[in-house]
Amino acid sequence: MTGFAGETKITHMGHSSLAIEKDDLLLVIDPGNLSSHKLLRDANAVLVTHKHPDHIVPEALDGSDAQVWGPQEVIELLAEAGIPEAHLHPAEPGDTFTAAGFSITAFGGSHAAVYPGMPVLQNNAYLIDNELFHPGDSFTTAPDPANVRVLFTPIAAPWLKLAETIDFVRAHPSADIVPIHDAILSPEGIGITDGALQRLIENRAYRRLGYDESLWT
Repeated sequence: MTGFAGETKITHMGHSSLAIEKDDLLLVIDPGNLSSHKLLRDANAVLVTHKHPDHIVPEALDGSDAQVWGPQEVIELLAEAGIPEAHLHPAEPGDTFTAAGFSITAFGGSHAAVYPGMPVLQNNAYLIDNELFHPGDSFTTAPDPANVRVLFTPIAAPWLKLAETIDFVRAHPSADIVPIHDAILSPEGIGITDGALQRLIENRAYRRLGYDESLWT
């Protein structure tokens, strides 16, 4: 892949949340408290990586008929908040299913450690149509990393350092990069981090999406 062009539309909704659209079907990932929820009413399906509030808040699903997949901890959180159980589907690593017309496989299983002794949440990474990869709060490597075309790449969090982000990018040698998980950075910090990553990925596309900005792949 030498850049972004195609029939699948990817829109950044803020922080780690993305809306992915193809054939008039809409999939939203991680609608948390640091992202916009304006597309949720139109979403056919939602993927949630884990239950931290920057990735899911139950009120994001108010008025939505979307089917929702996530780890068991997420399903319990949403059920307790009153989301209809008919809309909720637990997903474990190794599960494959169809959501909003996309083929989805869950991988990983655990949130990256913040500090020894702190509780570790369940976390799913999701491979979408065998070519788009969202790791949630982890650096889980896709099962066939050379086949990943677009890598949604966390760049700032209490659980990561930039060296780990670079290793994650290099583990997926053919993927172009869409940075995510960046709401804690100032504009100046985003510039520094983007600059460091762009210097290290050589001839691969690096696409910084602003809020509500889209690309096609």
